[in-house]
Amino acid sequence: MLGSLRARTIVLVLLAVLIAQVATFGVFTLYRRTVADNWSGDVLIPIIRMANNAVQSLPPAELENFIKENAMENWRLEPESKIVLPPFGVRRDGTPRLSSERPAILRHLNRRLSGEAQVHFAFEPQPAFWVRLTAKEKVWWLIVPVERLRPPLPLSSIVAMVLVFVGILAVAGLYAVQVTRPLRKLADAAESVAQGKMVNVDVTGPLEIRTLAQRFNAMTMALDEAQKTQRTLLAGLPHDLKGPLSRLRLRAEMADDAELARGLLQDTQEMQAIIDQFLAYLRGMEASSYSMQTVVLSQWLEHRVAHYSQSGQPVHLLKADFCYVQADTLMLTRMLDNLIDNALNHGKPPIEVSLTVQDKVVLLKVRDYGAGIAPHLRETALQPFSRLDQARTQTGSVGLGLAIAQRVAKLHGGELFLQDPETGAGITVALQLPLA
Repeated sequence: MLGSLRARTIVLVLLAVLIAQVATFGVFTLYRRTVADNWSGDVLIPIIRMANNAVQSLPPAELENFIKENAMENWRLEPESKIVLPPFGVRRDGTPRLSSERPAILRHLNRRLSGEAQVHFAFEPQPAFWVRLTAKEKVWWLIVPVERLRPPLPLSSIVAMVLVFVGILAVAGLYAVQVTRPLRKLADAAESVAQGKMVNVDVTGPLEIRTLAQRFNAMTMALDEAQKTQRTLLAGLPHDLKGPLSRLRLRAEMADDAELARGLLQDTQEMQAIIDQFLAYLRGMEASSYSMQTVVLSQWLEHRVAHYSQSGQPVHLLKADFCYVQADTLMLTRMLDNLIDNALNHGKPPIEVSLTVQDKVVLLKVRDYGAGIAPHLRETALQPFSRLDQARTQTGSVGLGLAIAQRVAKLHGGELFLQDPETGAGITVALQLPLA
């Protein structure tokens, strides 16, 4: 969840706000407690003096009526003989009371009362002030719960705090979106470049992101120029070879020595195969030349495998799940033919082809039973002009088969990778494409 920059930015802002809120709440609580203590003294002292006057001057019958009438005010006046005094020096859990627990207000109250009464504080049975009154050699206790004296927290303050927190959360979310949106666009552009589509990004956002966007655009421009130069060079080579190759083929056909003629014709055929690979590679590089349409991939695959089977090639279709993809049929056919031809030329039969649908993607596999490719060489095998088997230089191969297939896969929004078969020897070339 916290893998994205947007989520981390929001969490960071919220943590900062939370720390600030906790600090503010602490200061507010301390201030409120100070105010509450002062307010408690202003409220409690008149009650104490009223009760003290009552026990000093009222006859027993009137004092009893006074106690009953004022009991509705949530405080009690009891003779010491009728109550059990709580432990004033300990807290609820039995531990000694700290010196920081309400000593100031007790000193303040006792100082203002000047000996009229003695004020204590107890946590049991509920937090309350216990005031000792003496009248006519009889001890009375006035019990005033803290809740009776504590000023209520205004609802408006609570609502304001919640609204501030929600507002800050909204601002943090908007800020994170504004910061990460250019990065998201940059990531999408990088993905497009990886698929062979040269795109530029808008130079917007903070200074660092604008600088990154400018450098990204410069990089894609340089990469596009390099690819254009490469395509120009590769396109010129087959064109320049066509003339000499045609003359060589003509001379081979006119040669008197039949064995020499066969050798020359075989060489020209291999050279023509190399030229065809160059041209196929160039066609596969041009994203603009692709004509995408909805293709029933299972039917297309059955037709292609049948083409090989009917010509006597050991190519078998194991499975073909019904599915649609967006594809250029011609380029997809060239890619599959490259994979099957590679398996026939450099692996061992039988060649097994399968098509399965897994988690909204299509998986097309071509498997042979040859020697396979070592795991550390598989990335190299997908690079243009890589020849893992040096003998391939004598079979009209220049190492473009898998590179062509990989390029076509990327321009279809897919991926090509090499993997070990589930059982047995050989290698499996797997093509992953998104469903239409």
